Amino acid sequence: MTEFNQSEWIESENVQEFIKNSDNFILERKQQFKILGSFYNHFLRHKIKNRNVRVLDLGCGDGRISHEILKLDACAEIFLVDGSLEMLENAKSNLKNWNNIHYIHKSFQSLMKNDNLGNFDFVVSALAIHHLSQKEKELLFIYIHNHLNDGGCYLNMDVVLPNTDQLEEWYLKLWWEWIQEKEIESSFEETFRHIPQLYQNNPDNHPDTMEQQLNALQQSGFKM
Repeated sequence: MTEFNQSEWIESENVQEFIKNSDNFILERKQQFKILGSFYNHFLRHKIKNRNVRVLDLGCGDGRISHEILKLDACAEIFLVDGSLEMLENAKSNLKNWNNIHYIHKSFQSLMKNDNLGNFDFVVSALAIHHLSQKEKELLFIYIHNHLNDGGCYLNMDVVLPNTDQLEEWYLKLWWEWIQEKEIESSFEETFRHIPQLYQNNPDNHPDTMEQQLNALQQSGFKM
């Protein structure tokens, strides 16, 4: 992985672009939030009694994932981690009406070296871990597994690398077409159709195939 202080996320322009427009170019983002809510309700919310659910939000950005969880479970205790201080400040603003929220300004590498957060019932990440190298992903998966309470869950909402170039070309085309349809429906003043190509050419991105990710998770101790 490019060191965080050398990545695109230290640039305020990129942070603000994501905060302002991510709903317009992240594929089916609202549907992803619905799946997150269903997962949380089914596997966590009604199965943990007599205490608050402890949540770790890795690469939290502006706090959208945590916000969705808090709408379902206002008593959840959430730890938000991000390498971007500007992202964390936006998360604080977005979550100012909730209690039991903790903000940790650390990269994933720093988090794994300085372990003092305790264990969690739920670890979640969205569109962040694909910035890590394969080895760094493996180390992070071990960290996550070691910090889950018994019966805890891990959910990673992220991109994967298709098995062939032809499939990748098709996936990127589908993404481009989704953005195009959304722009036409909503009459956007600016276009985001360049985003799939930017993603493909960004040296900070290191997606792996689904098979590689599942193998790494199993080797870390996760059950499928």
